[in-house]
Amino acid sequence: MKQRKITLALADDNNLLRQLLCKELNHDARFKVLYDVACGRDFIKQFRQQQPDIVLLDLLMPNGNGFMVLKMLEDNFPETKVLILTRQPEEPYVCEAMKYGCKGFVNKDLGYEEIIKALLVIYDG
Repeated sequence: MKQRKITLALADDNNLLRQLLCKELNHDARFKVLYDVACGRDFIKQFRQQQPDIVLLDLLMPNGNGFMVLKMLEDNFPETKVLILTRQPEEPYVCEAMKYGCKGFVNKDLGYEEIIKALLVIYDG
């Protein structure tokens, strides 16, 4: 029996990182990236059309940062699971993001396997 893939959306203004993550995640039988975007405004447009199981979200992006996206998700789609993908794991960022319902943080300097572990933990609740 074929298992359902975990659907993902990725919002990060680092094009290389975003493209590499999408490529790796789409090659993993457990995941399917529905879309990837470089700014908060584009993410919101895409999200309103198609909601993934998990959002991988950078906090510092142009045209609508991650905090704006988190607030919109918390206000309108509170069941959405969000994993923050950032280079800013400092306490003020963590506290602010947790206030808006983010489920976890992954430092961009960690390896791919650590990101996978975090995605699976968040998906399983």
